[in-house]
This record gives sequence, structure tokens and C-alpha cells, in this order.
Amino acid sequence: MSKNLVISNNELLNYIKKMNVKDLSKFNNVYGSIILIGGGFYDSTSLLHAAEAASYLGLEKIYVAAAKPIVESYRSINIDLIYIPLPDYKLTHGCVSKLSKLYKKGIIDASNALIGFGLKSLNCEEYNLAHILYNKYNVQIVFDFISNKCIDALHEIKKAIIVCLEDELNVLLKQFSISEEGIDNYVKRLVSEYDISIVILSKFNISILANKEQYIIATPSRSGFKFFEKPILTGLIGGFLSKMNNLKLAILGAVHLYIYAVNKAFNEYGCSYTSNDIKCNIRTGLRKLLELSNQLYKS
Repeated sequence: MSKNLVISNNELLNYIKKMNVKDLSKFNNVYGSIILIGGGFYDSTSLLHAAEAASYLGLEKIYVAAAKPIVESYRSINIDLIYIPLPDYKLTHGCVSKLSKLYKKGIIDASNALIGFGLKSLNCEEYNLAHILYNKYNVQIVFDFISNKCIDALHEIKKAIIVCLEDELNVLLKQFSISEEGIDNYVKRLVSEYDISIVILSKFNISILANKEQYIIATPSRSGFKFFEKPILTGLIGGFLSKMNNLKLAILGAVHLYIYAVNKAFNEYGCSYTSNDIKCNIRTGLRKLLELSNQLYKS
């Protein structure tokens, strides 16, 4: 890695200031659209957390593709999302075919696809779908998980982004007989070899590996994180990507906004904060970030 920065969220903001902020200054002039695909029988809420987090960025269209029972339960909660009912909790060949046809007909026109969110029994259809969306429709792919099949799929999907938990990554790589000392080098090799980005959420920091650079940003001083935080982070990353072409700036901006929102919720409510407490802070954090970028761009 050419850089390995261990920084606070405020230092991350200062780093963002030094980047080309042209994309951020035009953030509110771009509509943006994403599709979130997932939802499992035992985890039907992660998808909604991600979709609602992305909605606070002001996207024009947010598609949610999930099993019909999940979609029906979501409709009464959030009417601003566009729902695509699927016939199964897993992405079967029929589900993939349906989504591909909807893209071909122009019914779905999302520029970014976020895949995962509770899909526990993953099969090859998730990666088949990712290949189709990337190769046929030039869709940016974001995986909300990591697995050996996910790594295999990276051979054919460039610029993909993986958002995962540190524990998930450690368990996976131990299956490959990779020691804890060797995990960091293995992940760096993946990023370099496959031209991807990886965002790793751990108890005390977030590690970002993108464009041959590594950033480690400290998170609030707490004993851990709650289950709904990773989908919120994934939703923000997908939302930022739909509004700008600068991949690294999109990831850094989304991570900064996520940490800002969590910090504020944690400082106000301690460990009793909820997902809504985080989401309510997203708009405030986004406004401050965009005001700063506009000032820098005009100067």
C-alpha cells in the first residue's frame, strides 16, 4: 500500500478537504438511483436499514428487490421506495432472470446494485446476477458480505466494493488456513490484484482499502457496534456512489458521514441509541459536509 493512515473522523474530514471536492459540490444536482437485493428469512430488516439510510442522501429512485412477504411488510413502513417482489428468499435462477429482464426493459435503471442483506444460504446465483448487471448494464456492484464465492466472482467484476465485518473476514480466511498475521497481507493482495475496494467494520475502527491506499478511521469509544450499523454503512456507500464518479471520495465521504451519525447518536443516548437515532443524524452531517465542499470549491 502506498499509504496507511490511522486517523480520527475529523482528520478524515481534513483529508477529504484536500481531495478534489468538485463531485461533492455538485452532490445535490445529481439524482442518483440504486437497487438493493437481498432479505433473508431470519433477517428481513437489514435491507430496510440500508435503503432508508440511502434515502437520506436524496436519491431519486431506490429499488428494493426481496421475497414477496418482505416486500409486503415494507410497503406499510416506507412508501418512498420502489419494491420488486421476488418469489423466494434466495436468489434463484428465476429471480435473476426477472431482474435482468426488468433492466433490459428499462423498468429498473439503477446505476448501483447492493447485494446481500440477510442472504445466509448464498449460492452461485448472487454472483451470476452481479456478472449480468456489471457486464450487460454497466452497474457498479457493492457486496454486503464476503465469502469464498464472492472472492471467486471478483475475477470478472472490476471496481466492486465489499463491505464486511472483521469477524466475517477472519472466519472466511481461516478456512483458507491463513493466520491472523497473514490476513492483512491477503486482503491487500485482493485489493491490488482484483482492482476492488474493501471496507471492514470492526469494534473500534473502520478499515478502508481502496486505490492501493489504506485508511483506518477510529470509531466511537464503545464496546462494539449494533447489527443494524453495517447495512446503514453499506446503504450510504451505495448512495454516495450513485451521485459521483469518484469511487474513493464516495467511500470516504460515506464512512465520514456514518461515523458522524453514530458518534452523535452515541454521545446523546449512550449504548441505548437506535437505528433511527443514527439515520436522523445523516441529513445534518450531509448538510455540513456539502456546505464545506461548496465553500472549498468556490474558493
